[in-house]
Amino acid sequence: MGAVLGDDVADDIPLLPLIPDYLRLASRQGTLVPFVGAGLSQLAGCPGWDAFADGALRYFVEQRALKHGEFEQLKTLPARVKLSIAKGLEQKHRLRIDFASLLRTANPTARKTGQRVYDALSRLASTFVTTNSMIG
Repeated sequence: MGAVLGDDVADDIPLLPLIPDYLRLASRQGTLVPFVGAGLSQLAGCPGWDAFADGALRYFVEQRALKHGEFEQLKTLPARVKLSIAKGLEQKHRLRIDFASLLRTANPTARKTGQRVYDALSRLASTFVTTNSMIG
């Protein structure tokens, strides 16, 4: 039978990890560049890559430049392929996808969370890299 952790053990686990001094120094000197994944942006209400790519293609359905059946067939492709097709459709039909609008959320709670997260990142470093971001 496995051991059960008591309340005293849970009290010993810090809520936030200890930050090494060299990271604190790098942050103060402006040389720290945090790298965060798309999950951070999704926490803020941004779509994942598949939903983002589907939104780009859905734009052409709305513009009647892509049929619903074609859209359904394309939905099974990887996101990077769908985005490449969307970029090709932009050129072919001389239409512009509003990618920024695809990243905005209508969910006020997610927007508030996103603002808090990005404000915290901005206090941590002046530059950060993310695989999918929503600013503003």
